[in-house]
Amino acid sequence: MRRNRTARSPIVVFGLVVLLALVGCQQPPSPDELAQEALEAATAGEQELAAVKLAEVANDNQLQPQLRQQAKQCLQRVLKESRSPQVRAACIQGLSSLWDYDSMPAFLDALGDESDLVRGRAVVTIERMMSVSLAGFGYRYDDPSAKRAPAIERVRKEWDTTRDSPIMKKWRERLKEKS
Repeated sequence: MRRNRTARSPIVVFGLVVLLALVGCQQPPSPDELAQEALEAATAGEQELAAVKLAEVANDNQLQPQLRQQAKQCLQRVLKESRSPQVRAACIQGLSSLWDYDSMPAFLDALGDESDLVRGRAVVTIERMMSVSLAGFGYRYDDPSAKRAPAIERVRKEWDTTRDSPIMKKWRERLKEKS
């Protein structure tokens, strides 16, 4: 007995169209939902993935500025609240790619983090954003906490001096124009 393939083709095509429509209609998670997942997902890997997705939203120039701003604020919050070093490191990297000088106090705090990963990301970010070498301040991310503390204070003082300088103000204005 011969099967009629042409009779089934419209049903298969219709099923695929419906499936694609359902998949296409799903809204991506909001920045608040991603932040919640970054803080509360069941595994560290899921939390880190949510933080990375949040950073992608904050950095996506194709999205509405309000959505990107909301994602940036969520990244800042997750950086402060997360207990996961991988999540904190992902937040630092995401905010760094935004050149988010408003997060500099959190980056400076991260120099004292218990995680080598977080401290390393903070070093790269601060050196890039301040155009300095933290080694010049006596900071090494792998030094014991007691030895890092005075160097961190020297870097904070440098930031306090630099952040309101005319050159830094001009640089920050140029960055805002580009975003």
